[in-house]
Amino acid sequence: MIFKAEAQSLPESRAGSTPSIADSLYLLGNYTAAINSYAEIRGESSNLQIARAYTAIGDKEKAILQYQNILLKDNENVLAKFELGKLYDKTKKYEEAINLFQQLTTPNIKNPEFYYYLGKVSQSNLDYDTGNEALKKAIQLDSTHLRGIYLLGKYYVGVEEPANALEIIDLGLKTAPNDVALLNLKMLKTHTES
Repeated sequence: MIFKAEAQSLPESRAGSTPSIADSLYLLGNYTAAINSYAEIRGESSNLQIARAYTAIGDKEKAILQYQNILLKDNENVLAKFELGKLYDKTKKYEEAINLFQQLTTPNIKNPEFYYYLGKVSQSNLDYDTGNEALKKAIQLDSTHLRGIYLLGKYYVGVEEPANALEIIDLGLKTAPNDVALLNLKMLKTHTES
């Protein structure tokens, strides 16, 4: 730990570039120095950290390019696909995000988070059928997936399907009875019925 702290204060030319120094720079929020350090190290994990650092400093376009380069070398890199898909969602590049999340939601992958993001992005792209099916799958895989439950409940409240809304909201409230977002959604559902 002391070595990492000392490495943080050394000029880059003296500190050298090792994964522990680069990781320390990243963890301490010195993202530009971390990017430079990871670039000297090279390798798949360094490239992934460079993409994350660009995201952290807000340079989403460079982060996207970095993730794309990772996937050009290894199209099966699930972590890079997942993080790039979330970045595409943040930058409202919904078609690109949907493409990646569809690749991640194959029948042999049972990760509710991948289905949640496919649902979320599909809803953002106004494809509610695909979005709702993906959210239902996320909830089927993890009945405590509160963000998925919330999005599906919000949809049902919006299209005035009170029975479906109540069922899904109550499922979420079983896990988190004091969840403010779900309680507000339930109150909104009750208010629209009145």
